[in-house]
Amino acid sequence: MPHQKAVVKTTDMPDDMQQFAVEVAFAAIKTGADNQGIASYIRDAVRHEYPGNWHCIVGTNFGRMVGRVVTMTPRTEGKVKTIQVVRDLSPDPSEVYHKGGGHLNGIIVNKENSNLCNDSETQEIQLEFTCLMHNSRTEEGHAENRRLKFWFIEDTDHNRKLHDSYDFFKDLVNQETFPKDYVGFIKRMLKLLQSDRYPNLRRVDLDIVPLEPCSQDAFVPEVDQRPVELVVREGLLRTLEDAYPNVLSMDDLIRLTNHDDTGLLVKQLKELETTNFIQPVCIESGSEKKWGYRRKLNVLHKVEVIAGAAKLKSISDEQKPTVAIITNLLCEKLAVDSLIERKTTYIRYETKGDSNVYTIGYIGSVKVISVKLPMVGWERQAKISSSGIVTRLLGTFQTIQHVILCGVGGGVPHVYEFKKHSRLGDIVVSAPSEDSSCPDSSQPWYIFCEAVDYVNGNASPNADGDTSQQKQQEVAFTHKKFAPKNPILLTYAKALLEAGPTSWHPIIEEGLNNLKDHEFNFNRPPAETDKLKIQIGDEMIVDVKHPEPPGEVPPPPLVRLGCIGSGHAVTQCQSFRDLFAVNQNLLAYDTEFDQVLASLLGNGVGSFLIIRGIADYAEGRQGTDAGGASTSWQPYSALTAAAFTRALVLKLPSMESPSHFVS
Repeated sequence: MPHQKAVVKTTDMPDDMQQFAVEVAFAAIKTGADNQGIASYIRDAVRHEYPGNWHCIVGTNFGRMVGRVVTMTPRTEGKVKTIQVVRDLSPDPSEVYHKGGGHLNGIIVNKENSNLCNDSETQEIQLEFTCLMHNSRTEEGHAENRRLKFWFIEDTDHNRKLHDSYDFFKDLVNQETFPKDYVGFIKRMLKLLQSDRYPNLRRVDLDIVPLEPCSQDAFVPEVDQRPVELVVREGLLRTLEDAYPNVLSMDDLIRLTNHDDTGLLVKQLKELETTNFIQPVCIESGSEKKWGYRRKLNVLHKVEVIAGAAKLKSISDEQKPTVAIITNLLCEKLAVDSLIERKTTYIRYETKGDSNVYTIGYIGSVKVISVKLPMVGWERQAKISSSGIVTRLLGTFQTIQHVILCGVGGGVPHVYEFKKHSRLGDIVVSAPSEDSSCPDSSQPWYIFCEAVDYVNGNASPNADGDTSQQKQQEVAFTHKKFAPKNPILLTYAKALLEAGPTSWHPIIEEGLNNLKDHEFNFNRPPAETDKLKIQIGDEMIVDVKHPEPPGEVPPPPLVRLGCIGSGHAVTQCQSFRDLFAVNQNLLAYDTEFDQVLASLLGNGVGSFLIIRGIADYAEGRQGTDAGGASTSWQPYSALTAAAFTRALVLKLPSMESPSHFVS
């Protein structure tokens, strides 16, 4: 008997009516009737039992009730326990161990069946994860590796399989409903398959593999054990690095680091000054001088401090760079600058307003200029600042024809699709989201989400970032889309990919050699630190396995072409971030560069590209707050992006004459 696909949801019926209908469905199955007969049997029984509520069930597809009966069959093979859950149209009464009642109506637990070990039906989708579970009886925790295997009804679209299986997993580990004990987890799995939410799923298997006790250490929630002085000092340094080359006052530092202990801040600032990381700057003279602080740039190449617009204009007239490389983090600029030859850094300091730092030199025969933006991100003042700096850059250096935004970003997990799933250190290059092989200015390369709203309600997540209404209400994203008018840089990037990793991987080693004595550690972190973790509430962490490559793949880092997204409205909420990424087919997120792109387009720059080295699975800035998580992948990922950028620029003509310009 073929499985019946859901057509009409039954969620408008009262719970007691639904439970009664499920019981009737189970009884009807035993009669051997076909789906149409079973549906008629249920309809008549419900109408007889609830004559006053007939209006609740008009239009209901009672054939759907057949799919509300699910069976669970356990088996054990060695240390591996498997739980098989099936939407069962014809359960065998001789195999039934227990039939659920009440809110578990329609759930049947079969006797353990060792014959399942010979099951030859290969799963269509598989997801593997590890979690730390709690035994409510012994009050002990144990780490388990779990494999979810999915089977679908016939003619289910492949993309639907991917979305349903991952959504099922996310529902299963939802922080609001995630059960920490074994029995609760199985019940949750049964109820999800029994629900109307996944009509295309017909079977889900769960393999449970216990891990050694030592494996549990990886799932204990991380607690920062460092002294508070060190945490504050690192937070101050990160904040000043973000702001470089700007000066920050004490009031700025208190606000940005969220520390109001002025004495502690002053002490740690003195420590950073002593170690030559920062320098104090007088920002107000008079009877009581007011001091600010600036990150100190420690480089070996020539640095020239300039004053006045006239000097900057003369530099522009003399240098005439044709490619601009825009960075945000200090490690990003240092990585880019390490791969520029015959360079000079020009710094124009301001005690109030924005300072500017430009490094001008050569990549091959192409003259380039790299610039660092101070504090790109969510604050309105920072966004206005970044837009203004780009406008001044283009106004001062009017020979710029191409712009590359180079730095770190956050990968969007695609746990089933290796071709879309970037690991830490990999690179995502902005490209059309629908078909990267056919550049089209009408297709977005970068999408910025301005706001998230429910169609009927408020979409603001609570303090824990939960948006539990999302499953019941339609979510609307207000967004802006960006694409260059000229895709020439993407054309060169594709040519670089076709040439293979040997065309640009050696540049990473070149950069490492140039940066080996630097205060940042640009070496690739250990592979075991690349973990895809999902936080479930305050205590539970689920470690999801990365997808396996389909065959032989080049050595890392790999490069993928696809759309990049941003927007504080989505990146600060796990569910919104996932949903927006699916809706827009995103491969990565970064911090908000919408104002930068708007400035480029507004100033007539039609050729730009965004190159992001993946530093985390958020937006590339995870852990940059004081006391935040590790940022160990940022320098290396910044270097991989810089290496690919250099290889790309090497493919460009020198553009010494206007005949090479492309607008």
